[in-house]
Amino acid sequence: MLLGAAILTARTAVTFVTGSTFLYFAQPTLGTALVALVFLATAVTRRPLVEKLAKDFCPLDPEVLARPAVRRFFLQISVLWGGVLLANASLVLWLLLTTSLKAFVLERTAASWTLTALAIACSTAWFLRAMRREGLQVRWGGSTRSTASADVPSPPQP
Repeated sequence: MLLGAAILTARTAVTFVTGSTFLYFAQPTLGTALVALVFLATAVTRRPLVEKLAKDFCPLDPEVLARPAVRRFFLQISVLWGGVLLANASLVLWLLLTTSLKAFVLERTAASWTLTALAIACSTAWFLRAMRREGLQVRWGGSTRSTASADVPSPPQP
């Protein structure tokens, strides 16, 4: 939260000093483009950032991650997200340069949300398809208890 507040303060200070709303809105667009390049670079180096992020949010067995098809999926999805983020940054920059400030704020929000939602849907479908081809079942949420522990009777109540 402190980092976010510091970045917003810096953006505001730059805008105040320069008097340029363009710079205020261009800074996050540049950040998006840089993140896109990181996704693409990690795919090229065959160490996809998406795989590291997935491990943080989803428990994946090391044996599953070692499968060539799963590795390939993470490389391909890194390229997808790199492309989506570059497209998003390009679209936002184009809107910033060609529309009024009021229109820009509305159009940027709608365009970014739509592009991101489509990329999430595509990523999810791609993941499910890739795992199904590998014979892996994907379970969303639910209990993490094993069947062995579920069959153990509970102790009698006094």
